[in-house]
Amino acid sequence: MRHITERPKTKANPNAVTRRCPHVEEIRKVLRRLDRERQTQTQELPHQSSGNPLSKQAAQIRRRKKSPCPANLVTICQAWSGASRSGCDHKVASDVCELFGTLAPEAFGEQHIPPLVTAWRKRLATSTANGYTRAFRRLLAQVGAATNRPYLHHAITTIKRGPPRQTIATPEEIAKLAAAAPLWLRTIILLAAHAGFRRGDCLRVAPAHFNAENKTIGIPQQKTKKLVTVPASAELIELFAIAPSGDPLTPFYELHRGKSIGPSGFEDAWMRLKKKTGVNPHLWLHDLRRTLAVSLYELTKDLRVVEQMLGHQSLSATIQYLEHRDPAKLKPYLDALLIPKGRVQ
Repeated sequence: MRHITERPKTKANPNAVTRRCPHVEEIRKVLRRLDRERQTQTQELPHQSSGNPLSKQAAQIRRRKKSPCPANLVTICQAWSGASRSGCDHKVASDVCELFGTLAPEAFGEQHIPPLVTAWRKRLATSTANGYTRAFRRLLAQVGAATNRPYLHHAITTIKRGPPRQTIATPEEIAKLAAAAPLWLRTIILLAAHAGFRRGDCLRVAPAHFNAENKTIGIPQQKTKKLVTVPASAELIELFAIAPSGDPLTPFYELHRGKSIGPSGFEDAWMRLKKKTGVNPHLWLHDLRRTLAVSLYELTKDLRVVEQMLGHQSLSATIQYLEHRDPAKLKPYLDALLIPKGRVQ
């Protein structure tokens, strides 16, 4: 067995390191210099120096990171209108961009609101201007949120809607419009005049919504999402029968026309038809729906029949359609329906 002998302990020789590393002094000098530089840099740090604040450029960068804001109003308007499906929201955003699009959001203030609202009052109907100001209020809420002004939208006063529209069409006017219109436009007119559909629903009625056995049209309303089933008139059944075959979900007007049409294209065709037939130039397609409501009420004197035919969600909307025809009888009902039921929660 091999024996291990311990080496005798000797005192450390200070010159031994020097003999092993001849550059030890140079290394010590470099280490001391690096230590001095590190201490100098630590003393110059901003958070340790009370008399040396951040530079102006660094402060601006820090503020920009904390509260980012778009460069101009166009960015906010495009993002807001892009997230909405309302045509009114898109038009309001377009008007704001046209007048104030180059302004920075911070520069847009209360002084820019009245000129735009005044322009809407002059060129739009009261009900339409009311919708524009409501949409403008929602847009201002977005601008205020982006610029840390949460109460900016309170600066706009909503235009009052005004009295309900009372225009209706006579039977002679409806007959002239239907006779002079092409098949696709006649389908839309009769869906409004005979079935009481709104324009958006008239443009959606397809073979899948028509029950030939029961002779009824059932479609969820675009506005209220409520399923409405109404009887189809003989003229509508005839138009449905002669429509070219195609996809059951393709609207009837599109089957007759061969292609779809946008809102502006329909308005142009509607205006040309009114001018050609000589009917009331201020007549809207929605007035044909109101005409049906008035005719049904005068024939039956039953508000529930009218409400079911039009697919209203509340009886108050039906009464507002008819109040001008029988104000002495319907006004008390309307007042009773509009009284709040208890405290608002």
